[in-house]
Amino acid sequence: MTSGRANSNQYVTKYYIEYAKEGDDGINLTGWFETRPGSGQKEFSGNQNDHSVVTHYLGDQNVRTRKVRLYMENWWENYPCMRWDVVFE
Repeated sequence: MTSGRANSNQYVTKYYIEYAKEGDDGINLTGWFETRPGSGQKEFSGNQNDHSVVTHYLGDQNVRTRKVRLYMENWWENYPCMRWDVVFE
């Protein structure tokens, strides 16, 4: 879930994430994997204003990780600002 900075007109309009896959031992990382165009994965559309909440799902990807990176691609005006929550089910 993402949202911008309230009452500021500052928000991110496009982003992608990477996640680290764990090895069979559940400890050692096997590498970082993108959810970005060109990697065959997904770029996420962000917010269109500074107050609404946008939710995205990874779909049927079964991701087991403890580490997630977020990369902002585009933002409104001069200030990239994003509140971001990751929900695991």
